[in-house]
Amino acid sequence: MPDYGKYCYRATCYETTRLLAGKLELTWDSFSTSFQSRLNKNWLSPFTDQVLKKLASTNKKRVLVVAPSFVADCLETIVEIQDEYKSFFQQAGGEELVLVKSLNYSQKWIDAIIGITELSNVYSD
Repeated sequence: MPDYGKYCYRATCYETTRLLAGKLELTWDSFSTSFQSRLNKNWLSPFTDQVLKKLASTNKKRVLVVAPSFVADCLETIVEIQDEYKSFFQQAGGEELVLVKSLNYSQKWIDAIIGITELSNVYSD
């Protein structure tokens, strides 16, 4: 990603997708990026609900959703994706939609935050 992209939300979302897909060794046709929340019709797209509808219409039956922007599951994500979008996907012909849980309170995440905090304290002194 070019340097100017690191300050762009959209660019960092796509870069995160590329990095996750690379680590998981996914093929380019097996994943996509979409944007869940929107304030108006000019919000970042593609919209997740439209992507799910398209996936169902192309006979994709199972979808795994990852929301890497969040380090903890929030009600908006749980209700919207896990409940509403799952129902929407199934009504459109899909069979299974699974939302990957965020880091939440896992010990590895807690240890990482402690390490980051300790490191930032060293550099701020």
